[in-house]
Amino acid sequence: MPKRKYDLTGKKFKMFTVLELSKEKDKNGKKKWKCKCECGSIRYILAQDLMREKGQKSCGCNLAQSIRQARTTHGMSKERLYDIWFAMKNRCTNPHDFNYKYYGGRGIKVCKEWLVFEEFMKWSLENGYEKKLSIDRIDVNGNYEPSNCQWVTHKVQMNNTRRTKTLTFNGKTMSISMWAEEVGMKRQTLVQRLSSGWTIEEALTTPVRKRN
Repeated sequence: MPKRKYDLTGKKFKMFTVLELSKEKDKNGKKKWKCKCECGSIRYILAQDLMREKGQKSCGCNLAQSIRQARTTHGMSKERLYDIWFAMKNRCTNPHDFNYKYYGGRGIKVCKEWLVFEEFMKWSLENGYEKKLSIDRIDVNGNYEPSNCQWVTHKVQMNNTRRTKTLTFNGKTMSISMWAEEVGMKRQTLVQRLSSGWTIEEALTTPVRKRN
């Protein structure tokens, strides 16, 4: 059996100490090294992941510790605003977050200032935050930053998602649901009119016939 180019046994990488070369392999057949984290957990990691600068730092225990520390430094850990901030940051920076593909995966970022909770909290309290409101990006393809965010009701936020079809009439742009409410008709009625080939003006201005 050919000798390996390097032996990592006993070496330390960030919070990991390499114990031995294991029998564990990745999908390409590369062997993994058995490593022990400072917290005592055992992980099996490829050499390339240990040695690269941005490689795995720990088994995850340091992340959990950082979250606990962040939740206690400002006294807001149990507040709804903190949960909003944490979810916002996570979906833009954590590839393992369920919603990452819709945010960070599309290039949407959280501005540097708001990566610090206290700064986000200060902006929120100065810009109309209330417990019944949600944070909304004015440009749904833009970043989370002061110039592109506002606090709105859940209804308004849902009408600002990139999945919502909008209509523009007389210089005003709103979703189909909001236009239906504006002119006093059911959303289904407005959708049917547009699907039948009505112009936007006809669909919005023609009175709904009342059934006898």
